[in-house]
Amino acid sequence: MTTTPQPPHAELVPVTPQRLPRHINGLPTWAGKPMRLRSYFAPVTGLLAAATVGIGAHVAAWRIPRTAAAPAWVLALAALAVAAPAAAVAVKWFKARPVWAYAAAAAPACALAVSNTHAHVPGAGVKALIGVGVLILALVVGLLLTMGEYFAATTRWYMAAIFGAGGGFVAWSIAASITAWPLWVLWVASVVVGFAAWPHTRTMQITHEENLIRRMFAASNVDSAGVRETPPADPDAARLWRLWRRFDITGLRFLGRVDAGKVLALRWRLPQQGVNYDKILANVPDIEQFARWPVGAMRLERDRTTDGREESATFTVYIDLSDVLTADLPYVDDETPLSFHDPINVGKYMDSTDFEIDMAEAHQVTFAPTGSGKSNFLHVQIAQTTRMPNACTIVIDPKGRLVKPWLQPWDEAADDPYGVSETGKIERPPLLAAAIEPMGIYCLLAGVIAGIRYRASVSFGGAEKIEATPKAPGVFVFVDELPTLVGQHADLPPGGPQAADFNDLFTQGVTLGRSEGVIFAVFTQRGTVTMSGGGDFLSQPKNRYGLGGGGIPVQEASYMFGNQTQLPHARILAALEGDAMRGAIVGVGVGSNRAMAGKVMRLPADDVPAISARRWCIPPDLDDGTAEAMDAGARDAHWKFCLVCQASGGDGGPACDGPLSQDPGERREHLDVCATCRASDGNGGDGCPGDAHFGWAQRWQTMYRPHHMIGAQPQQTRRRATRPNSPAAMPAGLAVVDNAFAAALTMTIDDDPEVIAYRRALLDADADEQAADDTATDARPAPPEVLTPERDAMYRHVIAVVRAAKWVGLDTAEVRALLKAKYGDAAPDRATVYRWLTEAATGARTGGRAELAHNNAARKRRYWAPEYKRKSA
Repeated sequence: MTTTPQPPHAELVPVTPQRLPRHINGLPTWAGKPMRLRSYFAPVTGLLAAATVGIGAHVAAWRIPRTAAAPAWVLALAALAVAAPAAAVAVKWFKARPVWAYAAAAAPACALAVSNTHAHVPGAGVKALIGVGVLILALVVGLLLTMGEYFAATTRWYMAAIFGAGGGFVAWSIAASITAWPLWVLWVASVVVGFAAWPHTRTMQITHEENLIRRMFAASNVDSAGVRETPPADPDAARLWRLWRRFDITGLRFLGRVDAGKVLALRWRLPQQGVNYDKILANVPDIEQFARWPVGAMRLERDRTTDGREESATFTVYIDLSDVLTADLPYVDDETPLSFHDPINVGKYMDSTDFEIDMAEAHQVTFAPTGSGKSNFLHVQIAQTTRMPNACTIVIDPKGRLVKPWLQPWDEAADDPYGVSETGKIERPPLLAAAIEPMGIYCLLAGVIAGIRYRASVSFGGAEKIEATPKAPGVFVFVDELPTLVGQHADLPPGGPQAADFNDLFTQGVTLGRSEGVIFAVFTQRGTVTMSGGGDFLSQPKNRYGLGGGGIPVQEASYMFGNQTQLPHARILAALEGDAMRGAIVGVGVGSNRAMAGKVMRLPADDVPAISARRWCIPPDLDDGTAEAMDAGARDAHWKFCLVCQASGGDGGPACDGPLSQDPGERREHLDVCATCRASDGNGGDGCPGDAHFGWAQRWQTMYRPHHMIGAQPQQTRRRATRPNSPAAMPAGLAVVDNAFAAALTMTIDDDPEVIAYRRALLDADADEQAADDTATDARPAPPEVLTPERDAMYRHVIAVVRAAKWVGLDTAEVRALLKAKYGDAAPDRATVYRWLTEAATGARTGGRAELAHNNAARKRRYWAPEYKRKSA
């Protein structure tokens, strides 16, 4: 037979409603009114005890000559005036034990009175000691028993006996000296205090029994209609406890507070049966609404053991009543370099901690209705990724407005609006590539997939995941307005890539890209198939976020977070409505299963150009192998949809110079020599998008032309480099793997002064030359030396050789060997080569670029000197 275990003290107090006193709001009653005796009895009794002790001291000193007793009397009153209020405050506000508080209040006066009496009146000291001691003992013992944990009914009779004995002693003293009025006062005070304590002890006895019953029910986790659980002593925990009871959440035990900074954190233990963690979590939004707290102010988190496992019985409640969601958080432009593997900060959580996204660990998808702050969120993320010297950033922007501020300082010249040069034009944007037109976007995505497959085929990095470095950087691909590419309402032009083609590329990217250091971050309005493509693609990103401001309905939970059980996430999103909530975000990051609300920092588009101008020298170039693979993938994608190159008859049209072939290498060779595909106006003739899709990786690394948006038509005629018809135009000793690179070797500094990247000069120089030239570079450059015609020809050839060496993989030693073989003893030394590279980068010989070096040399060295030193070592 199974018996139910009985809780402690169950056999002492029967659980019957008759044993409970009548009470109002949980407080015992007296004459029909609630009594708060525990709150007010302690300080009042403390004052009475101090007064009684003072009377005893007066009696002890009465028979002493007044002149001798005056100093002791004054000292006794002073001690009581200080000790009595101190004892009352200690009991009331500092939770001190009453016995020690009252003893401390009475001891000074008693000691002074007894010592003074014993010194001046022989024999009277014993009588005074007995009289005062009896009264103090009566008060102390009575208070100890009534306020303690172990109350008994006999305490009332014990207190009556003590006060009776003390009153009898005082009466005997009155009989001995009937004219001593202080004895009469002492006797009356004893009687008053004794009778006042009598009903109080009865009330305390009943309250103590009721507490025993409440503890018994709390220990057995039983909630009865006739018995209430005792709220926690902590006022904040008691308030939350009362809120939970309104939603039928009972039986929880408060464990204590947790230090969490400005946020209120309370630990609780779940009952053995009844309420579970999921029920509490489901009621959090309703509790916030009932308490009129901000959305997301209350969050729950299970406790964890030392080895990281979740506790099943304990959890912590975090409450932050600061309304971060409606606050305005300006963007903080931090110039400290980040790593590809570091989390990026985009704003603040509800608990005022940094809202960080670990982008390198997982792909990202953001659901944001129109007007919710999606473009601002993109600007913030791009601004953070361009701080990374080991990461490249690619932006796909079908609308074209998002990427424009990032390219403006490079594409447009002005009167020093960004403080970078006299012309106001930087050498290159901080972005690796951008695309705004469907055909260009498709070629760019195809190139990215080709780069991913190249890295996978060569086991790039030698590990399961590559470690991004400046020589082999990671890649972030931001995709805005995803429905315009993969949705059913994309309305893509006929004859070009369609939604299914884009969906295939995105699915391949999120499936294969993470291990190869290529991370996709896509932004869409909804997670449905009609808006965001197939579920295979949307199921891969683990960083999932939703932006508020548009009032997302609750049923969107399954589209955003992949599970209808995530209703708290959707309820938070549904409340983020209105202009004040624009930029409010809720999401589930990688490695987390809880939704957290926060606010994204505000970065207006007008502030982006200045940031772009400061960041242009930080992001690195792609490694040569990945760049070539991306270029080949983009060319093949162009071939797939180019009508001229696929003209009937296989000759590419009347202006085609050769037959077509299925071999990718022959395709690229054909496109290099095809007059139609490389027409001078840049559009390749009717039906051909032109060579805007070719060599996009190299074009973005070296910045030959201002045509920066892949697939977009330029606003003015582009400056073109004459392509060589034979390898004879290339510098001697350099084997160029693709004709597309030959343009770099035939361009001169006078043709385009921006073709030499100053960062390459730092990477290709030696450590000793860099250290020796630090002071000179930070100062304004001196006028260049006057070169003879022979020396000037050598200068131009050296610049072309060093520039071409980057594409073919020649290191510094090999370049010096080539120069030594060509010029012999007349070959320039390292210091001269470094000075020529500096003059080429700053345009010192062509005029107009000296100011750029003065403003940016220190910043370039700060970001690239560590990488350069590692290469030299």
